[in-house]
Amino acid sequence: LPLALSLSLPRYKRLVDNIFPEDPEDGLVKANMEKLTFYALSAPEKLDRIGAYLSERLSRDVARHRYGYVCIAMEALDQLLMACHCQSINLFVESFLTMVRKLLEADKPNLQILGTNSFVKFANIEEDTPSYHRSYDFFVSRFSEMCHSSYEDPDVRTKIRMAGIRGLQGVVRKTVRDELQANIWERQHMDKISQHSHLVIQQLLGHLDANSKSSATVRAGIVEVLSEAAVIEASGSVGPTVLEVFNTLLKQLRLSVDYELTGSCDPYCNNKTTTDQERQLQEAVIKTIGSFANTLPIYQRAEVMLFIMGKIPVPGIYPALGSPIAGFEGSRMIQVMLLKSLLQVTERYESSNMLAALPSSFLEPLLSFTLMEDPEIRLLVLSILISLIDRHHNTHKFTFVRSVILSDISVLKLKVDKCSRQDNLFMKKHGQRLYRHIFLSCSEENSGRSHYQALYTLLALLSVELANEEVVVDLIRLALALQ
Repeated sequence: LPLALSLSLPRYKRLVDNIFPEDPEDGLVKANMEKLTFYALSAPEKLDRIGAYLSERLSRDVARHRYGYVCIAMEALDQLLMACHCQSINLFVESFLTMVRKLLEADKPNLQILGTNSFVKFANIEEDTPSYHRSYDFFVSRFSEMCHSSYEDPDVRTKIRMAGIRGLQGVVRKTVRDELQANIWERQHMDKISQHSHLVIQQLLGHLDANSKSSATVRAGIVEVLSEAAVIEASGSVGPTVLEVFNTLLKQLRLSVDYELTGSCDPYCNNKTTTDQERQLQEAVIKTIGSFANTLPIYQRAEVMLFIMGKIPVPGIYPALGSPIAGFEGSRMIQVMLLKSLLQVTERYESSNMLAALPSSFLEPLLSFTLMEDPEIRLLVLSILISLIDRHHNTHKFTFVRSVILSDISVLKLKVDKCSRQDNLFMKKHGQRLYRHIFLSCSEENSGRSHYQALYTLLALLSVELANEEVVVDLIRLALALQ
């Protein structure tokens, strides 16, 4: 600046201007920075003006792509923040946060990272005075976006994501220390952090597909991460279409069955596998299916149940889903795996309307499995029926009376509601078919103790959940026939 113009400027502006060298590569003029800091400490009422002027210079330098001067301005701000703890710091902080926001909104990764670094330094400062009107909403949203950066260069992308994580840590640290700030753990803030979690799930699904021929340990690791991601998401939607998630997981089950039977994940690469390794993977997949199902609302869970049912090979109805090499045993194993998955989905499924919970399109193929010779499959079907019918969580109360005849069932403290009109319609429509399949299922010679325990529980639940006078008579007839 010309000397006359420079002298006409307020002192704080001249002190700010003097910290900038002619060549930005020379860096902050330290001697002049010391003078500015001393002035700010001596005249704290000028801090807000110093901050506003620095903010003005930074905005101008960003617009002109003079990034060297931008770095100098942020370094000066950082030093002033560290040095000044006084009643006027709040006004200065507002200017500081405005500049950080300007950097985070820039499309240059280096500026985003620079802004994050300054914010993290600020978050570590314990302020002497409370802040009544400060908001960190923008920073929660922006740092969350950075955590899921899709920048082309992988190294830069990683740096941006790391900066986003550090920024969120800073927000948490700052809000926890300040009692006047909104709680970062409240839903309105956590939703902003979680709004991009579906991108993580989508990437994990793609990663799982890409590693379909990797070892069972690698696949199980990816599935475990997916399971944890489902818990974090927990918002009734999983980003990609809900059925896409379950389709990918069911595909992994089918592949695992093939690998278990053939002993190889990729015969061309001599990638061997073992039954134990594949069983561990299968358990992880089934657990993950349950984790995702638990995040869904009732109507979506019903869709998933129908979707899984449509994937189960039923003799004479659906083609076998195993590979030609796996054959009949492969189809049986897939049936078991998918029924276990279905059981996971139904375990927390609660519907007040049995017609909706067990529509014909679901009930008929499910009951067809009660006629199969395999005892494990029949037991799974009984467990699924118990899970769907027990809407008041009475199942565990019947475990204590399987070998004891009670004269007064009130001691069980069962939760009972009057049978609704929809439930009466359900039993009128499906009751006889249900009784028939229950009878045939437990008439098989290879039925064991667990089958009869499940039968007892199912009949008890029917009498509690869906019983009217006609149903009670039918249940007595069924019990006599079984005896």
